[in-house]
Amino acid sequence: MDMRAWQVIRHPIRAGAICFAAALGWATGAGAQVTATGALEPLQTVVIGSYVSGIVESVTCDVNAVVAKGQVCAKIDPRRFQRAVEQAKAAVENAQAQLAVHQAAYAQALAAYERNKALYEKGVVSKAVYEAMTSAYEQAKAQIDLDKANIDLRKAEMGTAELNLSYTDIIAPIDGIVLTRKIETGETVAATLQSPTLFVMASDLKKLRLTASVKEADVVSIKKGDAATCSAKALPKRTFNARVAQVRNDPETVNGEVFYKVVLEVDNQDLLLKPGMSASVRISAGKD
Repeated sequence: MDMRAWQVIRHPIRAGAICFAAALGWATGAGAQVTATGALEPLQTVVIGSYVSGIVESVTCDVNAVVAKGQVCAKIDPRRFQRAVEQAKAAVENAQAQLAVHQAAYAQALAAYERNKALYEKGVVSKAVYEAMTSAYEQAKAQIDLDKANIDLRKAEMGTAELNLSYTDIIAPIDGIVLTRKIETGETVAATLQSPTLFVMASDLKKLRLTASVKEADVVSIKKGDAATCSAKALPKRTFNARVAQVRNDPETVNGEVFYKVVLEVDNQDLLLKPGMSASVRISAGKD
């Protein structure tokens, strides 16, 4: 066998938390057989944290639980955040009440201004009286604008309080399965500079992903859609269908040789393959 047909990758590069692999090229061009080894990983992995701090009131999702998008998996004690919402609502109502009071004062100031303006034009009242009424009217009008701005501010604060309250529900962002649970009921979650990790979830495990580093001489014969077969070290007598999902253009140079990452999706309908398993894949380059 040509000594160039194998290459051990000693400097793996992480690709979306998928895997690292070494590739063997048995031939080049259409019909080439390119094999690679690596670790199987979910198509999508999501780390779920918390935006708010507090005591964990309940945990409803455990490891290996199948969850639906939007499902509540844990809850942080909401009482402090409920009070903040109530206070914010009261502040809005108070600001609206102040506006109503000042609107009544504005109506009186407007009426006095218009009456004294007419009298001033007829020479019945002095300029000083007219200017005083004008100033009172303008102040009342400015107060209305200030009250409306204050209402907008209080409503924004209420929106923030309601958002923080909603964050006490820790929900699943995707349909999938819980890989890791890092919280227990009664623990304190501290969301300060960085959101703490509460769960790690993966998308449907009926398809897994493997990424291989392939030499430049071999990668030119591989294209998206090429068929492949995959086998796991833990299941040596089983093979699983796979297909090339992506041939990346970003090169990696290792010991003077250029490699490209080839991403494959592996069928796992029986759920026999597990994330993290060592696997090998043989790509039938140029064959759909």
